[in-house]
Amino acid sequence: MKDSRLMLVLWALIPLIVAVAFNLSPQAYALDELWMQARQAHRWQQLSQQIKALRGITTFEPWRADLWEQIGNLEMASGGWQDAIEAYQAARGLGGLSSEGQIALGSAFWNLGEREQAAAYWSQLMANEELSAGAYAKIAGLYRKAGDFSNAEKTLRNWLRQAENDPQANYQLGLLLSPNRPQEALAYLQRVKEEPGLVSKASVLESIIVTVSHERDPGYRSLQIGRTLGSLEEWDMAALAFEAAIRASPGYAEAWALLGEAQQHLGQDGLPQLQYALELKPDSTLVQALLALYWRRHGKPQVAMQYLLDIAEKEPKRAVWLVELGNTAAENGDNKTALGYFRKAAEIEPQSPLVWRSLVQFCLSQGLLLREEGLPAARQLLVLTPDDPVALDLMGAVLLNLEDLESSERFLQLAIQRDQAFPEAHLHLGQVYLLMEQLDAARYHLKQAIELSEEGDSMWRMAKRLLERNFPGE
Repeated sequence: MKDSRLMLVLWALIPLIVAVAFNLSPQAYALDELWMQARQAHRWQQLSQQIKALRGITTFEPWRADLWEQIGNLEMASGGWQDAIEAYQAARGLGGLSSEGQIALGSAFWNLGEREQAAAYWSQLMANEELSAGAYAKIAGLYRKAGDFSNAEKTLRNWLRQAENDPQANYQLGLLLSPNRPQEALAYLQRVKEEPGLVSKASVLESIIVTVSHERDPGYRSLQIGRTLGSLEEWDMAALAFEAAIRASPGYAEAWALLGEAQQHLGQDGLPQLQYALELKPDSTLVQALLALYWRRHGKPQVAMQYLLDIAEKEPKRAVWLVELGNTAAENGDNKTALGYFRKAAEIEPQSPLVWRSLVQFCLSQGLLLREEGLPAARQLLVLTPDDPVALDLMGAVLLNLEDLESSERFLQLAIQRDQAFPEAHLHLGQVYLLMEQLDAARYHLKQAIELSEEGDSMWRMAKRLLERNFPGE
């Protein structure tokens, strides 16, 4: 018993013995312990523990502005806006708050609803400092997200005063002006150069503005600009354009329907606008199609079917409506009817990539007739679009499900060669390599799928689940 007690005492004294051996004071030992806790919490993404450890360190080293800013960043990440403000202000008081930290300080005020204070702070910051492109982009983005387009425009103009040829600044200002001042927007869109992704978007928007500039009907001009903005996923700007179309033509049913569609992408309902559009023009194909889409999104495919059947009856030679009927029937659990619609669509438009792509996706999503229907459809899709990364990925996915791993690997690698930022192909290739037991390659492609997909969507969740299941701790 005495020996066991002695051992317990010795174990308790080990940290003190180590501290003495290395000439460490108890304070230094405590500081090292806090740093170790902070590093471990960072590794395991435990925000609250990391904040607690860093705050503990500041009791020993309160002059560390960099630590206060780091605490502010972590509080922002965890939603502690008031605590973030206090941490950033501590760093600012020490004269060590970076420009990114100053932007984040304004963001914290903004998130607390103190938007006037945030705006005043950012205005002062922009007047006194040359901010980074990222800082201007973040401020403008926050204003735009809040629907404060006037301050967003001022921010972008401040940015352009410092960097008049910056492609991102020119694109964002051109984008902001396009719904209501399209001719003014042209000057900025035409300055967008060097960045391929932005150049193509600016070119698309510039083209539609020029094309509709000769149209006499202002409502039609705004509607076409809005449709283009929607195709670019710029839904807040699209909504502004549709509102402009409605102001010009209050009875414009299609503009009301498209406004309802835009509002859904912005997290709003949109149904009142769609229903009003239907009252204005009950036989409009666009209005009916958008109502069908609305009810599909809200889990009522049987309601959507009624609108689609009406459209298909009016336009029997258009395969797109049969494809939509097939997708809607599948959502309603009627795979037999869905397959019939896809087959009929293929008969009507056998040269349409949309038809064959939809048939392959149906077979994959339902796990049905992959060899009998999915594989021939994937082959036909590749005949029509041999270099399309989506077609290559779908063939790879079909072959993966048919356990032809070597062939699947070949097509998926080709898909990634065509588009290295294609998350679906990375996910499917990661699955292939897991089955082949090539774990390093599987890990790489699963991580790529996570990085390239939007956090929280189905692709991201699946890749994350596979990575955690097969590579614990990563």
